[in-house]
Amino acid sequence: MLALALFIGCKDEFNIPETNSYIDGIDPQISITKPEDGTTFNKQDSIPIEFSVVDDYELSRVDIKIRESLSGLDVFQDSAILSDTLYEYSKLIDSLVSDEKEFEVIVTASDLVGNRNSSILLFSVSE
Repeated sequence: MLALALFIGCKDEFNIPETNSYIDGIDPQISITKPEDGTTFNKQDSIPIEFSVVDDYELSRVDIKIRESLSGLDVFQDSAILSDTLYEYSKLIDSLVSDEKEFEVIVTASDLVGNRNSSILLFSVSE
C-alpha cells in the first residue's frame, strides 16, 4: 500500500518538460507597406496591397480583408495556409465593387501555437 502511495505521488517522467524546449509566446509581426495609411485613391485606380508577416517560430495562417468602414461588409478576401517563418504578399486590386468611400485593410496572422496578431489601416476612394 505504501509503495502505491509513493508511486502516485511521483512525477510522471513522460510529462516533465525538456530543459532545452522552446516556448513561443511572441505574436507574428505584420508590416503593411502598401497602401500607406490614409491614402486616397481615385475610383478608377488599382489599389496596391503589399505586406509581410514574420514569426519567430512558424506561421500557420494569414488572412487579408478589405472592408467597408461604415457597413463592415468585406469587399475583398484572401488567405494562405503556411508552414514558414516569413510570408510576403503583393497584389494589385483592379477595382472595388462598392459605393463606400472609406475602407479598412485588415491583415491577421496566426502562428503554429495559436499566437495571433492583426494590423489595420485605412484608405479612401474618391469619385
